[in-house]
Amino acid sequence: MMSNQINGVAELGSEMDKRAEIDATGRMAGMRVDDSEITGHFDRDGCDGGDGDNNGENNNDNNTSNNANNSNSTQRPLTIVYSTETGNAQDVAERLGRLGERWRWEVRVCEADEFDINTLLTAPIILFVLSTTGNGEHNPTFRSLWRQLLNSRLPSDLLDGLVYGVFGLGDSSYARFNWAAKSLDRRLDSLGAQRVVGRGDGDERHYMGYDGVFLPWSGVLFNNLNHLLPLPKGVDKLDDDYLPPPRVKMEWLNGSGSGSGSKNSSSSNTTNNTNTPPNNPSTPYTCTLDSSTRLTSPSWWQDVRHLVLNTPPTLPPFRAGDVAVLQPRNEPSAISNLVRQLGWEECADELLLLCDRQSSHSDNANHDTQTHTTHLPSPLQRYTHTPTTLRHLLTYHLSPYAVPRTTFFEYLAHFTSSDVERERLREFTSAQGADELYEYCARVRRTAPEVLDDFKSVRIPPRYALDVFPLLRPRKFSIAGSKKSHSNAHASNQLQLCIALVRYKTKLARPRMGICSAWLESLKQGDEVHVGVEEGTIRAPRRVNGHEDADEHADNNLTHTPPLLLVGPGTGVAPMRALVQERERDIHTQPSAQNTALYFGCRCSGMDELYADEMQSLARAGRLHYRVAHSRDDVHGNKEYVQHLLQQDGKRVYNWLVERSGYLFISGSSGQMPKGVRKAVASIIERLEGVDENTAMRKVEYFESIGRIVEECW
Repeated sequence: MMSNQINGVAELGSEMDKRAEIDATGRMAGMRVDDSEITGHFDRDGCDGGDGDNNGENNNDNNTSNNANNSNSTQRPLTIVYSTETGNAQDVAERLGRLGERWRWEVRVCEADEFDINTLLTAPIILFVLSTTGNGEHNPTFRSLWRQLLNSRLPSDLLDGLVYGVFGLGDSSYARFNWAAKSLDRRLDSLGAQRVVGRGDGDERHYMGYDGVFLPWSGVLFNNLNHLLPLPKGVDKLDDDYLPPPRVKMEWLNGSGSGSGSKNSSSSNTTNNTNTPPNNPSTPYTCTLDSSTRLTSPSWWQDVRHLVLNTPPTLPPFRAGDVAVLQPRNEPSAISNLVRQLGWEECADELLLLCDRQSSHSDNANHDTQTHTTHLPSPLQRYTHTPTTLRHLLTYHLSPYAVPRTTFFEYLAHFTSSDVERERLREFTSAQGADELYEYCARVRRTAPEVLDDFKSVRIPPRYALDVFPLLRPRKFSIAGSKKSHSNAHASNQLQLCIALVRYKTKLARPRMGICSAWLESLKQGDEVHVGVEEGTIRAPRRVNGHEDADEHADNNLTHTPPLLLVGPGTGVAPMRALVQERERDIHTQPSAQNTALYFGCRCSGMDELYADEMQSLARAGRLHYRVAHSRDDVHGNKEYVQHLLQQDGKRVYNWLVERSGYLFISGSSGQMPKGVRKAVASIIERLEGVDENTAMRKVEYFESIGRIVEECW
């Protein structure tokens, strides 16, 4: 994939300098979008399978193939590129793809790290669907492409022939809301590309979720696209009941998926299933659980765990601020219940292979797997040559117990035999029915099996499992301990995590536990856990001979370590604990390491004050300035939060951050907390410098822009 792409910024610049040699960049002649055709900008305020009846399934296949062939005859290519961490951007991209297919566009959907950069020079129309991570950063899968687009040598008319659209997915509680989408939109515009529609800023905080902007935005998008390049005369949009073929083919070995094929004897008995999910590209290292200790009081409503994993020698070095990636799995007994509910008992344990829907294993006598992985998500690519089962995919790779997205209901409308149910399902997926869908599903956290209980005529064909159910995504957690800790002799061979187990009751009064939480709770000492490590947003600053240096091997040459203000309420304390431990190690040679302040927030003293004994001990020894806000302890009902502590320590905050060029790191739940912290810092600057509110806030924004204020919230 990337090895076949342009490698490096210099090569990209050299290749793109040949832009003028390409006849109209290989694009469709005459394709231009006039500004008057762009009907509005969408900012964050919005709107600116079956039952084993093979005959039935085969008929559906024939109809689908004919529709697809008719669609391909129109010669209107549309490329959709997405970058995602949680799967939301992928879901939006695939919804766009299905809309495009209905309008008979030749659609190609791919993840950013599988996108050939040369396509920017030749594709006539590209849609980008991006989520933002960290403090306004691109997801890892997009960063290589982004670095190449930032090459200063690229000419301003490089993408003059490209028509594009950008849809962002973000959370408006963040200061840099949808920053990835906004920055890409600006960069493509600066390189001469033309918008087909104003940028769409999907907001997780909207009461309808991303659909609050996506539904009207996608309507305008395809109106403009079809005006730009109309369908040929006599060719119409496909009917709304058009069912696209599965995006990934399942080919059963020695059978047809109806229970007559080869069985996997181990997976047919769920008690034989391992507790360990398969080793995925994002979680390549095998650790073992050393301990799982409850940090909160046994009488407290929330169970927060301190997990210690023994790491293999092959695990790369990690530093305070880095992130651990864990791949959970579904509870096998729950999957067995789902298999029975879906009527898939006969085929759930048949061996099968996966391949891209454009190809088939039988098409290639040599079984060259490289030709079958183009559209397969990377965790599934092994199953192009290693047989698996439907039960295995449901247990380890799919997320059927997540709250379903709109896509789920779109497919269910195809698979119901009841006209009444079909009408209701289609109403859910319409712009007019978005409110009703929110009330029915998202608001009460209804799961897919619960939806199927309400729509009893639905029969999902097994071959659509990968379309109906989203991928089970890895979970990311800030590492909660330093490998350099003096207090733990085994720290160099361990990875520590601080994780709150998610338990709640829905508005349906049904108890719930998060998928990852249930898996973590089930782990026993010695169980294997597959792990990956990624660089986090928060990085411990160092100065060597007056210059910043992040090299952990340069400690002996340190002449100055800048002060740190750490704000980490709740489980946001995880990366802060790692930073405190790392600095505590340095205290014997660097007295300035004492310039570390931790502002922690919880509800009640003695109940959910995480790592209290450890932090209080460091504070008593003069190695840490430690303050705690207990928001529920006051007998008069007054609530104290971390931002109030910062205000009380205003002179210290100003001295460390402004006068001594220190750093402020913020970690924890997104929402009001990070906003309150930034506002508190601005208020301190306003008071001590005698400036107005806007000037103070601009100073805060400046510190953010140069990395002296860093936010990592979720």
